[in-house]
Amino acid sequence: KSLEQFIVPFPPLSEQQRIINKINEIMPIAAKYDTTHSKVKELNETFPEVLKRSILQWAVQGRLVPQNPTDEPASVLLERIRTEKQKLIKEGKIKKDKHESVIFRRDNSYYEKLDGIERCIDDEIPFEIPDSWEWVRLKELCFIINGFTPLRTNVEYWENPTIHWFTVDDIRRQGRRITSTIQSINEKALAKNTNRILPPGTVLLCCTASVGEFAITEIPLTTNQQFNGLVIKNYWKNYFWNEFLFTIAETFKDRLLLLAGKTTINFISVKKLENLVIPLPPINEQHRIVKKLKEISSYIE
Repeated sequence: KSLEQFIVPFPPLSEQQRIINKINEIMPIAAKYDTTHSKVKELNETFPEVLKRSILQWAVQGRLVPQNPTDEPASVLLERIRTEKQKLIKEGKIKKDKHESVIFRRDNSYYEKLDGIERCIDDEIPFEIPDSWEWVRLKELCFIINGFTPLRTNVEYWENPTIHWFTVDDIRRQGRRITSTIQSINEKALAKNTNRILPPGTVLLCCTASVGEFAITEIPLTTNQQFNGLVIKNYWKNYFWNEFLFTIAETFKDRLLLLAGKTTINFISVKKLENLVIPLPPINEQHRIVKKLKEISSYIE
């Protein structure tokens, strides 16, 4: 009844035809514009992040800043570290590494000496690096400390908390520099595992569920089991900058997913993680790379 009373415009018959012809002419153009507009919108939304990843990839390949011939090559740096390590072993300050990894180049290929046996590891090298850089296993650089979740039903672990307890929600709330945590636990929850308290400057890397998520802590904390803390070894601190590790951690995700294999839930064990190969530039170049990336990032944003 209401529809019957609807008023419609009534042009002359010939004008009705002209209107239809014009609509038929315009609609394909409008559809093409709609498609183009959608693509441009998507590009505008994704381009900054794509650009950032591309620049970061250049950085970890040694292509973002020029190499300085006066920099001490990473190969010399490694020799100094091994000498210092042997001294600490003799003094009883650290234990001897029974499975020390030594990666080197020979005949345009990469080899690793492990347990007295040499083997080619070209299949593990993800990209080329400058001659002044070296590859090292993550386990040589860092202690890898796995997190945990105290029993939720035991209120003794959660009452009167004094220890920050980190989860991925803290990244979502405040970004990748962690200055506080949503949740905290107490010393009873740690029991004898006090080594799970990670010092400021530790890079936090997610190895299950949200694989590849990462952050750096500016406070002492411990984490849930999704994250591992990458604590740079003391005798490496003068040669490998935690800010550089934090910077390149963003490039780890694809390689971590490959390590996870095809399972229902992505999971990278500490054993697999510690064997990840990491590019090692001279220490001065590490600082130049981080500085340049910070400078570029402001323009991208």
